[in-house]
Amino acid sequence: MHSARSLRKMTTSSATFAGRLLMSRSLLVVAVALGALVAACEGCKATKPGKTQDIARSDVATGRLVLLSDLGAALEPCGCVADQRGGLARLGAFTEGVPFPVAVAAAGPTFFDDAVLDGPLAEQRLEKARTVASVLSRGPFVFAPSRSDFAGGSALLSELLSASKARPVSSSVLVNDKPFGEPVLLDVGPTKVAFVGFSGAPKDTLLPEVPGVVFARDGAVLAGEVERVRAQGARFVVLLASGSRGEALRIVDRAPGIDLVLVGTDAVRGEVVREDVPVARIEKTVILEPASRLQSVAVLELFDRGGAFVEGDASGEGSRFQARLELMGPSRAKSAGISSVLTSYDQRVDVQNRVRFANRTPAPAAAGEPHYVGVEVCGNCHSQPLAVWKGHRHSCAYASLTEKHKAFDLDCVGCHVTGYEKPGGSTVTHVDKLENVQCEVCHGPGSKHVEGGGLKSAITRKPEPALCTGCHHEPHVEKTWRVEDAWPKILGKGHGLGPG
Repeated sequence: MHSARSLRKMTTSSATFAGRLLMSRSLLVVAVALGALVAACEGCKATKPGKTQDIARSDVATGRLVLLSDLGAALEPCGCVADQRGGLARLGAFTEGVPFPVAVAAAGPTFFDDAVLDGPLAEQRLEKARTVASVLSRGPFVFAPSRSDFAGGSALLSELLSASKARPVSSSVLVNDKPFGEPVLLDVGPTKVAFVGFSGAPKDTLLPEVPGVVFARDGAVLAGEVERVRAQGARFVVLLASGSRGEALRIVDRAPGIDLVLVGTDAVRGEVVREDVPVARIEKTVILEPASRLQSVAVLELFDRGGAFVEGDASGEGSRFQARLELMGPSRAKSAGISSVLTSYDQRVDVQNRVRFANRTPAPAAAGEPHYVGVEVCGNCHSQPLAVWKGHRHSCAYASLTEKHKAFDLDCVGCHVTGYEKPGGSTVTHVDKLENVQCEVCHGPGSKHVEGGGLKSAITRKPEPALCTGCHHEPHVEKTWRVEDAWPKILGKGHGLGPG
């Protein structure tokens, strides 16, 4: 635990993404041009929704850091709902065209959304990681690797770092007994910014060890690194911490001279979404932990006028810095160049998986067990439910994939077809008569029901609403989504609401 003295002085900002961002004043800088990922801004948001504030003085920031926590290879929102947050194309638009240098840094899982690279998804995850590397290569990028980034081993991560031009900073990770990274000093405008890193050992004891890779158990080495980078001329020091928040705070206690901490996790599995944590401080050190999967980013604005940096309003005297969290919401513009990269990824995966899984046929149903028959067979007897279904978005779920080159995307297809990877059902390449979210997704495979002339005991007549959450969960729904509200929307006369 960090010291009692630090605990007494630790404060938490009330900043939220409703618009109360931690700034006494905000800058409004308009993004003007497409360019490298590390060059732009849509502008600093006002402290309250719908309001702007005058810039207090003519000073413009001399540099900016854009900080990502637990990106988890989240290329873009899935598109299941209209107001989803995130997306590398939005990040690109946010970092393009401002009149001062920008650098991007990350902590926590960055290239992979799982700590193990195996199974049917392995090749697609690798393609996704390479796409992340391609996007991040557009400008200065520094990161502290997590256990998830070693999902494919140290050699693969080194390949990704080379492709992304990334500079790892965690000397706490040993690969074949040598530090995998070291502190990095970058000139961000006139300011020499130092990045030091910590990559903690994964807390999930079930994760297999990575051959040749050893993670530190504590961050004791950081104190010496901070002293060295200060001696080398660093005027602002950033700690990228891929571990627990508690580990990051203990490092701050042990290593004086850290100006800012970006907190990420040591590993992640699947589409976990972590909300932003309000900006906090331990004495003069700012602690930032933006939401995962690029739902938000942390932004540090530097106003270098010589001398030591002090957090505060840019209108004050001397060098100032301002830290805030920025929502990557749907109102943000998208970088055309990065959007093109992501579209190319979708098209490649569409072709690759179509070939890779061409022979992946569904397992047959066991003897005596039912198989899937398809909605048209159901409609032969249930015309009213069929009519209700055809008026619902479930009936065009597969088309929403094909029009975006995602019909063979393993991250998507399972929730847009019927009987996916189930006996007598469908696979990514074999969906004939089972496209879309059909009757049997809720009511179960219907062959025995049909063969029995409508045998009621051979079908699930009243499904449990909870089954919806198998597909309708974050990040694929709005945060306000509730199954109790959605359930009535799939009912109608002849389908749960009495006869038509």
